[in-house]
Formats: sequence, C-alpha cells, structure tokens
Amino acid sequence: MTSLWSEHFPFTVLADEHGQSPADVKLVHEVGDVGVAQYLQVIGARLMCIGQTEELKHSKTAFDKAAMDQLMQENLEKSSKLRDALDMAEAEKEDHGLEMFSAGFERAVEQIKFLVPTVDLSRMNPCKVAIGNELVEDEDGVEGEGENPDV
Repeated sequence: MTSLWSEHFPFTVLADEHGQSPADVKLVHEVGDVGVAQYLQVIGARLMCIGQTEELKHSKTAFDKAAMDQLMQENLEKSSKLRDALDMAEAEKEDHGLEMFSAGFERAVEQIKFLVPTVDLSRMNPCKVAIGNELVEDEDGVEGEGENPDV
C-alpha cells in the first residue's frame, strides 16, 4: 500500500469499498450530476466561511487594540522606571565625583601641611582658582590654565 499523500494512492478504491453506503449511492443517482455539483458548492462555501472566520479570529487576536494599548502602557511604565533609575545613577555619579574631588583636595592639603608645616593654608578653597596673584571663584569650571606666572 502506498502513502496517503502519494499521487498513486487508490482513493477511488478506498471510496468504493469503505466510503459509500448504499443510501449515499442511491441519493447520488437520484439528484444527478447537477445536484452533486450544487452540494459540493455548498460544502465549499461552508469551508470558505469557516476558513474566513478562523482568519478573522486569529487576526483579531493578533491586532486586538486593547491588548496593544495595554502593551504600550506597560512599555511606557518600564521606560519611565528606567529613566528614573538612570537619573538616580547620574545623580549618584555626580555626588560620588564631588566626594572624590573633595577627598582629593583634603589629601593635598594634608600633604602640604606635612611637607611645609609653617605655611598658612587658611585661604585654600577647592572652589577657587589661582589667576595672576589671586584666588578667584571658578566661574567657568576651568582651572587657571597656566595664567598664573608665579606658580
């Protein structure tokens, strides 16, 4: 016996021996070829309707507006949480940078006190820069850039 999917499968033999009842054979002879053709058209139309209904069911599921809106809302919430976490990380990074700068300044002051115990460091300020012969506020965030010829 060949495979059911083979083009050589004996469908007619199978139909003749197992697929027809005497009542079906009698009905086919009574309605004739036109009746059988109309019946097959009805069956085909029903199959087409079932197929269309299944397609619509799956497409509705795939493109359900409420589900898409919910997914969008969830993504917006996740995005907002990530943005907040990023802002917090940036703030912590900036705070850490300031703490490190301040600690480095204090270490430098302590080293100067150790190396030159008699020097007056009371005018030192981490927020000032030396320009000319003066300590001035660092407005641009740029250090003296070699503008102090005495240093």
